Amino acid sequence: MQEVKEKGPRRILSCFTIDEEFLLNGGETIYHNGEVIDVVTSGGFGYTIGKTIAYGYIPSDLLNEIIF
Repeated sequence: MQEVKEKGPRRILSCFTIDEEFLLNGGETIYHNGEVIDVVTSGGFGYTIGKTIAYGYIPSDLLNEIIF
């Protein structure tokens, strides 16, 4: 617990949107620059926004690269 307080979390729960409609069950891979960085934990179609919404953990050191 002390290590997390000092260094911060290793992974951050993030929300992603995908322009196409996909059926997500969880376990689908999350890629960054051609490498698998983790898997989708859950997801579904967001009818209000018209996109697929996925949740998954990403390494915290990639947070600034992926989110813009």
